[in-house]
Amino acid sequence: MESAEPRRVVRLGRGAKAAEARPAVPDLADHVRVKAPEVFITLVSILIGIVFADLVAEARARMHLWPLDGLALRTLGQITGTMLSGLAAWATYAYLAISRRHLPWYGETLSAVYAPLLLLVGNSFVGLPVVWPWLYAASAFLALGAVSLTLNVNLVAGAEGARFRRILRPFGCMVVVYLGVPAYFAAALADQFGRLPEAIGLLFSLIAGPAAVAYSLLFFRDWRRALDGAD
Repeated sequence: MESAEPRRVVRLGRGAKAAEARPAVPDLADHVRVKAPEVFITLVSILIGIVFADLVAEARARMHLWPLDGLALRTLGQITGTMLSGLAAWATYAYLAISRRHLPWYGETLSAVYAPLLLLVGNSFVGLPVVWPWLYAASAFLALGAVSLTLNVNLVAGAEGARFRRILRPFGCMVVVYLGVPAYFAAALADQFGRLPEAIGLLFSLIAGPAAVAYSLLFFRDWRRALDGAD
């Protein structure tokens, strides 16, 4: 038997209906943390692409690549070293960027610019009759690379755990940097004053590419172990 009391109809106001229909808005800071690595990697990718394009243009315009004499071999070694160093820098930035979730800051952005900038400067020295300007550029690239790598690893370690600091161990990928900076600088100084044998200058040019590959392999080894949580 139905009650004689009339049923109450609850009517929602327009504001309440709009609140129900509106989807939940994610926290803006969390949104920035998620998107920041994508922006960072895009910036680095564009800059490294410019370096490669400039190197190809320089090679076509002025570099001696044939016949395959000493200068051509040295130039090919410098080209290979520059390209593999750019690839190593891109991999370092990209895979450290996707390993962290934090609000970006200006120093981090500057760290992404140095490598392409120095490689662009170094492109001007590839294939010159003298090797010491390119050797100085290589030493500076490695030195600033150590600073940039330390900064980016500490950013990841601060947000995700200190296990990522294993990448900075002296006998990891940093060994390439620690050996390369003084070696390339000393070779550049000796060549500038005419005391570096031509064969040694050729050797330093040819080992740049394999050194960049060795750095990349050591970096990926320690980065993967850090992701797995290994000590």
